[in-house]
Amino acid sequence: DLTDEEKDIVVGMFIENKDKLETILREGMNHEHKVLVLTEPLCDLKTRKRIFRDIIAQYGSINGEPAQILMKPHPRDVLDYEKEFSQYIILDKKFPMEILNYIKDLKFDRVISVLTVTDAILFAKEKLFLGEDFMDRYEAPEIHRQNEQIY
Repeated sequence: DLTDEEKDIVVGMFIENKDKLETILREGMNHEHKVLVLTEPLCDLKTRKRIFRDIIAQYGSINGEPAQILMKPHPRDVLDYEKEFSQYIILDKKFPMEILNYIKDLKFDRVISVLTVTDAILFAKEKLFLGEDFMDRYEAPEIHRQNEQIY
């Protein structure tokens, strides 16, 4: 196990603006509730924008109260989240999401993923895995259900 000081060093190695981010998480608008949306390089860009707008609209509040929304782009995701979702906090796509486990006292009310496995996330009260049934609303199932087609 790492000490708090060692965790802080690791976070600083991966997150360039660590102090600024920690301040926003502590004091920023709607900081009482936090929702993290994990993006993925799903489908075409237009559909992807719609997917993540819909996710935030449906799951972006906690018990009817607005939440601080953070988006963690997947490293291979090419959508410009800074431009398309400028009202939210966009994390750097280059660091592994698991690094957030090391930010002291960081807790998210909810982490939302479409297809990314969230087992390694320790900083969330609720982990919401939407899955392939969710994706069926946005594109033909045969596009993302390759494993089922093998059998």
